[in-house]
Amino acid sequence: MDVEATLGALAIGLLAVAVAPMADALVALVLLALAAALALGIAAAADAGVAATPFEVVGWACAGALFARVFAERALAIGVPLLVGAIDIASLGGVLGDPGSSVPAEIAGPGDPLSFALPGATLTSPLVEVTLVVFLAASAVWARRLAPASGRGWSLGAPLALAVVPAVAVLIASGTDRAVPAVALLGVVALAIQAAQLRGRPSR
Repeated sequence: MDVEATLGALAIGLLAVAVAPMADALVALVLLALAAALALGIAAAADAGVAATPFEVVGWACAGALFARVFAERALAIGVPLLVGAIDIASLGGVLGDPGSSVPAEIAGPGDPLSFALPGATLTSPLVEVTLVVFLAASAVWARRLAPASGRGWSLGAPLALAVVPAVAVLIASGTDRAVPAVALLGVVALAIQAAQLRGRPSR
């Protein structure tokens, strides 16, 4: 089991979800994205490696949060996880990839621009991909902004349930040596949160 990579994935999930409240302030969200991009550029120039990951995560999370802010509709909050989850599963050819496929073939490994560098990661370590972080942040924003006045569906449990998805995916992948459709796993959690919110809406 890749303990360091799992903890790194957990940190990525927490950081991505933490961006969600920033979607309420557009200017602050844009400034945060710009700051993350600038810091990432500096870190990349210094060949910072894993140290640059937090800035990269914040930048992509801001992109996901902005998307969810612009398209803050319940239908999209339900439909998007279903669509990207189905694509994720189809790309693996099933719920889990083939044995020895914990790293998708199209991902080159640490340093690949479509994934995040994790502490202790090797060429065979499971990775956290950019797509997951974008939709993780978007799902967190949807869950927060679409929550009913009662607050049902956005308690501490909801953001935590979203935040642990990358770590769970890495943990399963490292334990089974099979690629995990992490975006589909995120979709299940996001849909459960939306279902809880719909149950919490007052009847008319």
